[in-house]
Amino acid sequence: MDDLDRKLFHDLSSEIEVPSRCSNVIKESIKGINDKRKKNISFSKIAITSCASFLLGTSIVYAGTKVYEHIFKEPEKIVGFYSENNKNEILYSENDSIMSESEAKEKANQILKKFRYTIGEIKTIELTCNPNDYDLIWHIELDNGTNNNNIVEINAERENSFALLFEERLNESVINYSMEENEVEKTARELCKKYGYDTEKYNKVNIVSNSDTSNNSYLWYVDFYKEYDGIINPYETISIAFIPEINQIYSFRVENLKYENNSLEITEEQAKQTVIEAEEKIETNYSIKNINVDLGIEKTNGDAYKRLTDYKQYYDEKHTENYPLEDKINYRTESRIRKVFIVTVEYDMPNDTEMLDSLNLLDKYYMYYIDATTGEIIGGRMSSRQNEYK
Repeated sequence: MDDLDRKLFHDLSSEIEVPSRCSNVIKESIKGINDKRKKNISFSKIAITSCASFLLGTSIVYAGTKVYEHIFKEPEKIVGFYSENNKNEILYSENDSIMSESEAKEKANQILKKFRYTIGEIKTIELTCNPNDYDLIWHIELDNGTNNNNIVEINAERENSFALLFEERLNESVINYSMEENEVEKTARELCKKYGYDTEKYNKVNIVSNSDTSNNSYLWYVDFYKEYDGIINPYETISIAFIPEINQIYSFRVENLKYENNSLEITEEQAKQTVIEAEEKIETNYSIKNINVDLGIEKTNGDAYKRLTDYKQYYDEKHTENYPLEDKINYRTESRIRKVFIVTVEYDMPNDTEMLDSLNLLDKYYMYYIDATTGEIIGGRMSSRQNEYK
């Protein structure tokens, strides 16, 4: 996986709708198959999600009558992560809780056997990092004698999170297969169970296909999510993409990251007020039209921190074509998955679509993550529409 692959993946992960981001990226990546064009896809662009984070205020906050320490630590500033001169070296000792290369190979072999795939020769194996958090991923490409990518990715610290891509199975013949949408969920659950993954406790389902109509759909993507008190947790998922009729697995992902299930201590109004005060510190050149508040589950990230501490840098990077990679700044945080109020700021912008395109649709909304326990800003992201995380 090259630096461009990593850049595309990490840029996409902070701005694409959570429940369907993997499906959408795969869908767009293979859209040209009917034109008989082969495409190289890095599974890093569709598998694991990562973002960045923010801190405002002191190290202690008060919620009701209880005192809580801030959970968000000041992020590490990373400059030019994707530039050619940055080698992005990963340093770790054998005593750390990181899988060794041999352990990663063995783990990949175990997973592939479960899916009845012979691992064969490994073309490349690489321990990869990113500029947004401290998670490490073993990226393994398998040699299948073709130009198609068969890939395994394993979270180097969480052995129960992994992703698979069998690109060789997506050939010209798959356009002959289809399935009605009302049969998709049942088939997907059966396939998951066949390979040892019970989806019974995953009660929220998202289904998309590679086509607008069932008759032309030769690839279905199904995401199963766990819920907590009616809130979707996008970090406890089983995701499957399969070719109908023959029911061959195209991709499979299990994400089972630790959710802290923190208590709800602040109110919607407190979360909203925190955002209003934060917005007063930056000059977006837009007035606020509306503020919407919802409960959600999100991962700490540094996007809001960057936006609030250096808005010009943030804006220039987002709106400048071919922004120099050596000048791009990321803020790296630890990964903590928390219950948050997602406070969406809608800016007063023209309703004319053409004008919106010229202004960039991603300017219309910004989503802040306000920790439900401590009330601090622990992340955020731009959005092209309100409530896109649902």
